[in-house]
Amino acid sequence: MRAALAALALLGAGCEQYFDPCFATAQQVKDLRVLALRADPPEAVFDPGGGGVPEVVVTALVVDPAGDPDDVLAVARFCPSTDDRRCPPDAPAVGVIESVRGVFRFTVRATHAMLAAALDADPLRGYGGIRLQVDLELAASFGRRLSATKLLLYSPAAPGYVPNHGLEIVGLHLLRGGLPAGDAGPGTSLELIAGEWLGIIPELAPGDGASMPAEEFEVVDLSGKRARLREHLSYSLYSTPHGRFTADTADQPPDGTTPSFAGLVRFMPTQQARGTFYVVVRDGRGAVAWLSLDWGAVEPNEGRQPNRELGCE
Repeated sequence: MRAALAALALLGAGCEQYFDPCFATAQQVKDLRVLALRADPPEAVFDPGGGGVPEVVVTALVVDPAGDPDDVLAVARFCPSTDDRRCPPDAPAVGVIESVRGVFRFTVRATHAMLAAALDADPLRGYGGIRLQVDLELAASFGRRLSATKLLLYSPAAPGYVPNHGLEIVGLHLLRGGLPAGDAGPGTSLELIAGEWLGIIPELAPGDGASMPAEEFEVVDLSGKRARLREHLSYSLYSTPHGRFTADTADQPPDGTTPSFAGLVRFMPTQQARGTFYVVVRDGRGAVAWLSLDWGAVEPNEGRQPNRELGCE
């Protein structure tokens, strides 16, 4: 028994996630995936007394390393939120879905009647907003299929009410060996060395109508008490094959602090290859933003050995 336990302990030590990833982690994108769904505005405010309901633009970040993501067929439906996160087959479908480099975009046009039906079906009677949902179904080559759901939040207009405005990732600060190594933004292509770490610190900006990326907001709990809170920002990290981050997720440091000299997270190409990595940020109230960067890696110069800490392919 002791020998068996010792063997299991050694096996567990050999499979530690960051240094010998024997199993695929969430960040490894090797097949058709929806990495994020974004709604603009993140919270739509409408006049319950009449008038039109604001349109909401939904954007999906779709990755397909096995093919061209723009060749994926997409269908989207919307309905009041359901327990199983699936709209019924007779739910209305959205109109045109546009796609450019794996970014799918379409517009949701809700009605007062749909919001009233969602409110009637809500056991909390609209506490925290009225929720609709969008179901996105994707069909790719070789019979590959995928679905994803996004909740859309609608709030009735009220004096003094401030909705969630969202945020943006406008760029990345880069570090090598703890030293600044420049910045990267949309459209940038990084030239890297296989086996060497690149530190990353995202640069955030407030969304339309916001004064800061992590907004302060007021909530009323079920007892009727008011409290003022600040949004918690969290990141999800992804890469196409042959790229690794030191973690699948990360949290934005508290105000007044900065990430370590290594960066919020670190990225490493594990071999000579080309790919794309994705940094997705969420604010905890439904707002989402992302930045994707293409990268290419070459093998180290003669006499230098690559860092194979994350070499399980």
